[in-house]
Amino acid sequence: MHIGPLQLAAIAFENPIFKGEILAELDAVRGRGVIRLIDLLFIYREASGDVTVMTDTDVEAEDLAAYGDVLSVLLGLGDSSAAEMNGTSVDDGYGLSLEEIRGVVDQMPPDTALALVLFEHRWAGGLAQAIREAGGHLLAQGILTREAVLVVGSELAAIAEAEAVIATTEAIKGAAVLDALAFTEAAAEAEALMADEMVTSAIAAETLRTLMAVGVVDDTEIETAILSLVEGGLLSPDLVADALEQADAALAAIAETQAAQQQAES
Repeated sequence: MHIGPLQLAAIAFENPIFKGEILAELDAVRGRGVIRLIDLLFIYREASGDVTVMTDTDVEAEDLAAYGDVLSVLLGLGDSSAAEMNGTSVDDGYGLSLEEIRGVVDQMPPDTALALVLFEHRWAGGLAQAIREAGGHLLAQGILTREAVLVVGSELAAIAEAEAVIATTEAIKGAAVLDALAFTEAAAEAEALMADEMVTSAIAAETLRTLMAVGVVDDTEIETAILSLVEGGLLSPDLVADALEQADAALAAIAETQAAQQQAES
């Protein structure tokens, strides 16, 4: 009998108010065949300290010998002989130990409830079998809670914001380099010093600006494209070096202005 991955979940309730929604959702996923409920223990510790236990399972009668009342045995509420499944003691398995699970129940305050659910991921049974047949084995697994996802999301948002700032800076610098090259072209025209390399540089710069305007070249790739044109001999290294200096100076001036504005606002 092929058994899919098993998962044990422990859910605590303080001052429980149950209206049937949980069981309805559980029945829905069971009905679709997504999971199979191996064992369910719902435990309610009354104000007096007495413990009320309710159970449920999807395991057919012919399969009960393979599973046993797993959670009852783990909690010490059932027949200890059922702890031996297929010759393997529960104490030797992976996951929560007997002491850890029993400790959860022992620490329950009065008027609280705890649901322990052991279920099989039926949807992953074929995948798990294929992995085993390919010689694979599980190294690690885990489930991210909603809170953990929110924390990760905020960190990713911060990273994205930092990347956006870097991209904007690169775009500004690239545009500034093109502006500086255009200024060099205009100055050369005014002084009638349009040497061949200046003409070539002016044409290359204007072509790159056009490609940027129509979206063929991304704003953040301008500087890389300019350096490629230099390597290809289409832009003068001296003109580009001067343009880069002017672009860096312009960025420094922008940063200084922004810092002054932030200081004034604070």
